Amino acid sequence: MKSNIKKKIIFFLGLFIIFSLGINLYSIFVHIDYDSTSGTFKKIKQPSINAVHYESYIHIRNNWTAAVLEDWCSGDGSFSNPYTIENVIINATNSPINGGILIENNSNDYFKIKNCTIFTSNGNDNYGIFLSQSDNGTLIENDFSHCLDGIRLTTSDNCTISENTANYNHHIGINITQCNDTTITGNIINDNDVYGIYVSSFEILPLDPNYNISIIGNTIEYNHVGLWMDYTYKGEIKHNSINFNNYTGVHIYESKNLTILNNSISSNGQESYAIGLSIDLSEYCEISMNSVSNNTDDGIFLDNCVKLIVSNNIVDLNDEGIKLIFSIWNNITDNTVRNNNGTGIELVDSNYNRVTGNSLSGNGACIKEEGTSEGNTIENNDCGDEDGGGGQLVIPGFNLYLILGLIGIISVILMRRKCKN
Repeated sequence: MKSNIKKKIIFFLGLFIIFSLGINLYSIFVHIDYDSTSGTFKKIKQPSINAVHYESYIHIRNNWTAAVLEDWCSGDGSFSNPYTIENVIINATNSPINGGILIENNSNDYFKIKNCTIFTSNGNDNYGIFLSQSDNGTLIENDFSHCLDGIRLTTSDNCTISENTANYNHHIGINITQCNDTTITGNIINDNDVYGIYVSSFEILPLDPNYNISIIGNTIEYNHVGLWMDYTYKGEIKHNSINFNNYTGVHIYESKNLTILNNSISSNGQESYAIGLSIDLSEYCEISMNSVSNNTDDGIFLDNCVKLIVSNNIVDLNDEGIKLIFSIWNNITDNTVRNNNGTGIELVDSNYNRVTGNSLSGNGACIKEEGTSEGNTIENNDCGDEDGGGGQLVIPGFNLYLILGLIGIISVILMRRKCKN
């Protein structure tokens, strides 16, 4: 009798354990939440961690009503539970939307694209992912390679592009046009035919600038141009590796209030004569603590720039070190400029700049003023044994000490002749 009771206890205990495990597994894969408002449990669909979905394209316009019914989409569009497209592989070669994923006119919902792979097989003009007038998006841990543009955002605000791969695209790795509050961080952007990262306002009229663009901790290598940025009014470019690009490493055009900090900008110009960091028609930017080395043209080049601070950079092994042309009221201070083939610091037709506290050694010449430059303050620079030592200027084509020596000799000769007469 006792044996039967014991068996029944074991049987019901086993049923309880199986039932409990079943509920737990169901809650893991289906996810049950308690709605305190209605007093009921609700089921939220979750994508399987290991599931891989194959699609020819995904198009979301205006709302996510149809998308959320698919196995590869979950979430409710809130900040805490964004719509999520995950684990999708798309061959976009024959896509009717000219790309892998197109999200349009999404201004309110939060969404995330994670662990997706999009490619084309014949190098056609289809993009990987395109966000058009779609805010609050996060692209994370995806691979958008072998497309026209890997990632394209147009007039889309408050987006994050993080830890993606965008390689071997036929135009641009990451293309940002007229966007605000965009963060591009920790991506690998290599071997793209034109630009690694392109941040611009040229393609859309009226021409509205980009605001608050952060480009942090990316690897941008072996592209034609590493990073191009124009018409951006506030932003930061920090901790990036921008090396081995065929042409210019970084080109900034008509922008202001940028911080360019602690980047490696080296060995650019693999196939042509190229500048490491080129800044045109820009103002109120800070360029500090960068390593700008071994580029085939100037290390840092400022053209028509106003009130930039260039400080505490290492600029070495370039053709020229730091060069200013048609630029005014800039501060070039506390930089280490060494072992460049030509002049360490050169000012051409540039006025009222301060060049102070720089350490220059091993350059073809120390500091030069050329053209109509006037009103510049050049002091307390350490030129070592170079021409222009002690912070003195080099007069192009002449050695200052040789000129002073000749003046002294001529003066003595003239004085002796005068005494004989």
